[in-house]
Amino acid sequence: MKNYPTEAQIQMLREGLQGHHLESMLLLALDLGLRRDELRHLTWAEVDLEKGEISVLNSKKKSHVRCMNLPENVAHALSKHALCQKERNRNADTTKRYPDLVFPDGVGEELSTQRFLQEWSAVCEQVGLPYLCFHNLRILWCREKLGV
Repeated sequence: MKNYPTEAQIQMLREGLQGHHLESMLLLALDLGLRRDELRHLTWAEVDLEKGEISVLNSKKKSHVRCMNLPENVAHALSKHALCQKERNRNADTTKRYPDLVFPDGVGEELSTQRFLQEWSAVCEQVGLPYLCFHNLRILWCREKLGV
């Protein structure tokens, strides 16, 4: 049986990650159905906070671009994330290799799949949940929003 998160677990994640550096990443997965690799490769050029839109260019279907409106809570979390990221970059001594990534690793590189899964595992533990397969957030979103 698949380990799909319950509504109570989703609520625990939402509450437990308020103010966390991965809050906006989780909200993009929960509220817009972004996949792990779409999040790992997401750039600020794909996010328009003024218009409240996101264009996912690095989707599973490489020739397809998904354009979506950002829910207010997601736009707010991304705005806070952008400010924190600018502050970190201003105080960093290193030149970032990928300065436009929304979710880089600690040194400005692309977040590896392994590191992503380590961070996700730590998030689950931090909020008191068993490990949840991150992809199941996408499946849950598809079921709720698309009726799939």
